[in-house]
Amino acid sequence: MKKGKAFLSTVVLFICVVCFSPLSVCAEEDTYDNLLIHKQVLQDTNSICGVIFLGYVQGEAGSLTDDPAYLENVLDLSGYTEDFSFLNAIPADHVVEVAGGNELYCIFPLDENASVSVNEFVVNASNHYYGETGEILYKSECGDPILLRCNVSEVIPDTQVTIVDSNGKVLEWEPSISLKDGSVSVPWAEPFVYDASYPLKESYEESDEE
Repeated sequence: MKKGKAFLSTVVLFICVVCFSPLSVCAEEDTYDNLLIHKQVLQDTNSICGVIFLGYVQGEAGSLTDDPAYLENVLDLSGYTEDFSFLNAIPADHVVEVAGGNELYCIFPLDENASVSVNEFVVNASNHYYGETGEILYKSECGDPILLRCNVSEVIPDTQVTIVDSNGKVLEWEPSISLKDGSVSVPWAEPFVYDASYPLKESYEESDEE
């Protein structure tokens, strides 16, 4: 009888661990389902990827990847983790940081088999301020979501994101914030980037004047 009770307790404990642990299979399935919901929007809008502007961050390069508590706090303060729960499941090796970068974005491709890379984007006199790709900062052959902290300057973008999907469609894009209205600057032509960021509560100009 004692063995039976012990076995039952073990089973109950196992169920609790599997279904209530943050790293459990149940949680992973919920996170994947949440990502699929947002990918459906990309499908509906013929977008190769989505982007979320998560706000401004401070600290040295590596502060997000080296300090999980700080990253969790930044994501919580962004106000997006309830609707975009997959944000909390992005691992440290999918976080890309530029030294002194002030802006934090999440970029999530539609195609889970897409090639994703992030390079430095160098704009200076040597390239007549047209910009050119520099050192590679991140490379992956799977289309998992990434977090990108970039843009030391609010005027000149300093990273280029390249996404190549399974159909050969290629996106080359420098994420930045529009100085006109504070929204994410996305391509006007295909391949499209869907801005999933929440609408601004007030105009960019009004917030600057306060």
